[in-house]
Amino acid sequence: MYKYIQANKRDDLMDNTEFAVPVFHAYGHVLECQNKFNPRNITGFGLSDGEGVERLWANLRNFASMTKEMRPSHRIDVLSDALRHYRRKTTQKIGHLLCKRMEHALQLHSEATRTLSVLKEDSCHIKL
Repeated sequence: MYKYIQANKRDDLMDNTEFAVPVFHAYGHVLECQNKFNPRNITGFGLSDGEGVERLWANLRNFASMTKEMRPSHRIDVLSDALRHYRRKTTQKIGHLLCKRMEHALQLHSEATRTLSVLKEDSCHIKL
């Protein structure tokens, strides 16, 4: 998409847009793409892996064989119900997920603070 926007001279779309390749897909791209579009290297993404849509598709994959023989209206009903169920299931887990992520972030912050203190202390002892 990034190259498409550049090729069509739509740089105005780039002003407010950040592109990222989901973490597990990044390794299928050339090294330049891995570095430039990895969510871990883009400010504001935090520790997100960018795989939310993939999780949704993985959930819907279970309905492919079930719905392939259905009429379009029935298929839409079944997939709509599946999406509502997925939303309800993920919404119910959001509190637990956010707490778990906060604990992980606090742990990483603590480790980073300790590491920086050690580096700072070591650098003070170096004679130039």
